[in-house]
Amino acid sequence: TTVKYPAVDAKRTAALADVKALVEKMNAGQVECLLIHDLNPVYSLPAALAVEEALAEVELVVAFAPLADETTDA
Repeated sequence: TTVKYPAVDAKRTAALADVKALVEKMNAGQVECLLIHDLNPVYSLPAALAVEEALAEVELVVAFAPLADETTDA
């Protein structure tokens, strides 16, 4: 069996430009609810994006994480 990573049929992931656009919307108060699954963006994204500060502008943030991390603590 051959496993290719990423899978040939894998869905497109967000580009950094997409993430920047989301952070801008969060900072502008245009995001009411954000669901985060299996990610720790506060830790893994560049500090210049100021994701932790942007999360504070979102009314409801739900992080589906098995353990507490930088994002769940934000």
